[in-house]
Order: sequence, then structure tokens, then C-alpha cells
Amino acid sequence: PAEQAWLAQHIPGPRRGTVFSFNAALQFWGMGIGSGLAAVLPHLALQASGLGAYAPLFILNLVVAVINFIQILTIEETREAPHHADRLTDTEVQRERGVAQRENRALTLLTVVNMTNSLGVGLVAPLLPYWFNVHFGVGPAAIGPVYGLTFLLTGLFSLFVGKMTETVGLTKSIILPRLLGVVMMVAIPFAPSFALAAALYVLRSVLNRSSVGARQAFSVGLVRDNRRGFASSLNAVSWNVPAALGPALGGWMIGLGALYWPFVLASGLQLTYIVLFSSLLGRYETVAQGR
Repeated sequence: PAEQAWLAQHIPGPRRGTVFSFNAALQFWGMGIGSGLAAVLPHLALQASGLGAYAPLFILNLVVAVINFIQILTIEETREAPHHADRLTDTEVQRERGVAQRENRALTLLTVVNMTNSLGVGLVAPLLPYWFNVHFGVGPAAIGPVYGLTFLLTGLFSLFVGKMTETVGLTKSIILPRLLGVVMMVAIPFAPSFALAAALYVLRSVLNRSSVGARQAFSVGLVRDNRRGFASSLNAVSWNVPAALGPALGGWMIGLGALYWPFVLASGLQLTYIVLFSSLLGRYETVAQGR
């Protein structure tokens, strides 16, 4: 949330979709590179065996964290002067309350819409490696490269979605790729082979995750500078809480042998998210891109 608020402070509204998408692309590429290193580094520790072969992964993770910490310390921050309510006229106070109420209404709608999407994602995404194993009998050696490829391609498509925001707007850049993602989600459990199911998963993840930057740009644009940290935090909470409930429900279904229903239910929830986002939040696009 702090990162998104800081970025929004320095990036004008019409450019946020592109910049936030590029920022998301960098993160996905880092995750893809990390997935590759996780597969390679243990085999390079020739003198180590067992759990000791994985020590370089943790050491590298620590080194990167320290470097990242130093980078953050060097970032300059421009702080706004605090607002003094006691110095405002009655007219200014009423105007401030009106703006805050409109922002709160938009954030409430965003929370409801996000929770629908997050529950749908949580039903399937965290359990997919297990589902692949149960349904096709494949292990980490087959599943790991699929995730690495997914992150790399998602980063590339995030750049494309960022450019889309400048031509078709934030709302369409969010819902159009995700609409195709719903089709892929429905098709995954009916794929006859692991290769086809993995290909559908890659396409579905690329289409869904590539809109992360556009969604972040939309959420921080709903409020003024001094409330963007709060908006980003609310965005994160409305995503994480339902996402924590989804795996329990999805795992229960898979445990009963219902290998198809989690995908069907998740697709329905994500289609609902698309409809709600377009109908409830689409009206705020001008505000989101103008701030």
C-alpha cells in the first residue's frame, strides 16, 4: 500500500495505468527468475546434499532483502502539509465532507467487488499444484516450470495492458482480459492431459494477473493524495481476507472428489466480478484517471 501511494504521488493520473503495469511486470519477472533459480541453485551446490543443497536459496533471499532495504532507504519522499480542520471555513468543511463521502462510497463498492473476485481466485489458485498432482499424477518437476513460464509471460502481457489503459481506459483494460480468463478457467478441469491443462492455466493466469497494475492504478485514483495509502490498504485487505477463505472451501470440495466444481464456482464468481466492476465502478473511471 505504501509503495502504491508513493508511486501515485509522482505519476499523473492518465499515466498511472502504464507505470503501475510496468511496476507489476517487474515483479512478475522477478518471480519468474526466482522460480528458475529455485530449480537451478540446489543442483549447483555440489558438496551439499539433502536439505543443505537448498541453503543458497535462503542466503540469496537474505542478500536480496538487504539490498532492497537499502534501496528503499534512499528513496526520497515528498510529504504534504497536514490539513488543519480548525482553519477551514464552514463552506470548505462541507465541501471536504462531501468529497470524503464520495470517496468512501467508491471505496465501499471497490471492497465488495474485490471480495467477489478474491474468493473466486482463492477457490482454485492456491490448490492448483495439488490438483495437478491428484488429477494427472505429476510432481514439482513438471509443475515448477509451468509457474516460472507463467510469471515471465504475465510480465510481458502486463506491459501490453499498460498500453491498453492509454487507449481504451482502465475499466476495459481490466475486464476484457479477465473475460477471456474466465473461459480458460472453465476449460482447465476438462482438459484431457496435463500439457493442455497447464497451457490453459498459463493463458488464464497471464490474462488475469496482467491487469494487476491497472487495478492498482484504478484504486489509488479513487481518492486524493492524502488517502491513497488507506485506499491501497483497503484494496489489499478486501483481497486477502476472502482469499484466505477460498482454499478451505476449494480443498473441502477436492477432498470429496469434486475436482471440477471448484473451477466452475470460481469461474462464476470471477464472471460476477467482471459484471460488478463494469456496472458499479465503471462510472468512476474519469475520476480515477483524472486524479
